[in-house]
Parts: sequence; structure tokens; C-alpha cells
Amino acid sequence: MTTLRPSRGEAEYPRLLEVWRSAVEASHHFLVRAGRHCCARHWTASPKLTLDVNEQNPGAVGFYLHHGFEVAGRQEADSDGRPFPLLQLKRV
Repeated sequence: MTTLRPSRGEAEYPRLLEVWRSAVEASHHFLVRAGRHCCARHWTASPKLTLDVNEQNPGAVGFYLHHGFEVAGRQEADSDGRPFPLLQLKRV
């Protein structure tokens, strides 16, 4: 069982950053440099590409907007009806 507690201060920040970074590296593969190059090749080969991204993930939204996508629509919930607003993005 995992128990959460408030931070005890700045002395814990390095360990908290380490935990956060390992979680990001395990779940956000699009942030890896090689992955960006792979995405760029795929996007070039699929000019009409569309995708959904969680609006509450500003890093992912910024990543795709920076790489030539624009917002084409928005949903209040994900496909399972959960309250995760999704942006529909299209490559321009």
C-alpha cells in the first residue's frame, strides 16, 4: 500500500524530482529525441493525421502545437465518459 503525505521541505525535492522523472520517462515516450524524429517522419507521410490529446496535459498540447498541429475540436469527456477534456488536433 502506498501512503501519501505532504512534503517535508526542500531537502526532499531531489528525490521527488527523481520519482517524477522516472514516471515521465516511463509514460511519455514522445518526449524522447529519437521519438520526435520518428514522429516527424510519420507526420510527413500522413499529412491528414488527426489525434486526441488530454487538454489537461499542457506539455503534450504544446508539443503537438509546436509540431504543426492545430485544434480542430474539443470534447468534455474521453471515450469512456470520464471527465478528461480532449482536444482533437489535426496536422496543418
